[in-house]
Amino acid sequence: MNPCVISRAILSRIQADTGTGGLYSGPGYKYITGANYNLGAPESFTNPYLIWEVDIIDDHAQGAMGCDFNVTFTANENSRSATDNLEIVIDRLTGDSVLVTGSNGVPTYGFHNHLLVLPTNTLTATATQMTRVSAHIAPDGVYLVGNVVFKGRASASAVNL
Repeated sequence: MNPCVISRAILSRIQADTGTGGLYSGPGYKYITGANYNLGAPESFTNPYLIWEVDIIDDHAQGAMGCDFNVTFTANENSRSATDNLEIVIDRLTGDSVLVTGSNGVPTYGFHNHLLVLPTNTLTATATQMTRVSAHIAPDGVYLVGNVVFKGRASASAVNL
């Protein structure tokens, strides 16, 4: 599996969070300065800057490819006045699946219980619902860093099976 495909799907989900209190209000972000999986945070930023990494744990079978994956989001706060934004970012990443009724906990935003929709890829891979496994905040020098980790599974089968 290709972690870039999963990362692009994550960016699409973040940029789809345009509702009231959402992280994105095209063409720009709210509560965060930016979000990226292929670059680190810039040297200076005003709100938390959101970056993530994707770890793939391959688990293949005859005629199929599969993997478990972990996504670790990191949001860096660069000032005490922005701490409230870090709280919002963690809440928005987690999502509202536990608040949604009548829809089996499918979130309207965020990643907990979200069925990750992978972009078109050469393997025609699909993913399962993601689950939040941990959250952590800690000081890092003058900054406050928040991490939220999710897990999921992606798979692709040969078309002739």
